[in-house]
Amino acid sequence: MNYKSFKVKELFDIHPTKAYKLTNPQLFCDNGKVPVVTNTSENYGRSGYSNLEPTEHDIITFSDTGTKSPESFFFQEGEFIGYAHVQGMYPYSNKWGKKQLLYLTTILRKKTLGLYDYSTKMTREIISNLKVELPIIDGTTDKIDFDYMDAYISELEQEHINELDTYLKSSGLDNCELPDDDKKILNIKKKYKEYKIIDIFKVVNTHSILQSQITKNSGKIPYLTAAEGNNAVSTYISCDKEWIDEGNCIFIGGKTMTITYQEKDFCSNDSHNLALYLKDTSKVSA
Repeated sequence: MNYKSFKVKELFDIHPTKAYKLTNPQLFCDNGKVPVVTNTSENYGRSGYSNLEPTEHDIITFSDTGTKSPESFFFQEGEFIGYAHVQGMYPYSNKWGKKQLLYLTTILRKKTLGLYDYSTKMTREIISNLKVELPIIDGTTDKIDFDYMDAYISELEQEHINELDTYLKSSGLDNCELPDDDKKILNIKKKYKEYKIIDIFKVVNTHSILQSQITKNSGKIPYLTAAEGNNAVSTYISCDKEWIDEGNCIFIGGKTMTITYQEKDFCSNDSHNLALYLKDTSKVSA
């Protein structure tokens, strides 16, 4: 198989996905059916569902503002609603189907892994000029082999199915049934009630120590930022007590909505970050 390097902009137009100019409470709903693709790198980029009309369908999306932007490349199968800072990749050719787009998604993730984060933005201009190596039809110099990509992904899918089938048979799980007690547990309908966060938690802005004011690895106090990964800990520092926030709280990165639990006391890089402390401490589990 021969390959050729293409710039992404030769194959795709990249521009922001169509989004509703609404607040999240107006956009999302509990009984929604239409996925909303946001800037998260989890769950195929989907943060929830809406009952509004879909705005996009069947394209590759990525975030240009997330802390894990390279991990935000996803092929979105079917209809969905776009979101601010979520870029869409719109193919010029109708030969780009599901399996070809899955093939390309893997390449894009590998080419960008570790290169971009919240401070080093992965913009659509960067991705447009990114070079990717794609298979070409034998005897040609620039005709992309879409059939090869389709067959390659199909083969991988079949391999995974065969592996799962072999595992289920070897473990005796290919023909099993749950006991009645387990079925009863699964059928229990748990009741839920909505609460306002401020009714349960005391919400405060953290202190702020700029990165220019710290010395990395100078102490034992966790230094938290809004970045994803490593439980939001950027480094460990030493600092005056007046700048330390109490632990045993939920920490929210104010600019990225990265949410973590912080067991120990910590320092924060931005006063936009929030700390949530449970009001009724008798409910805290050891």
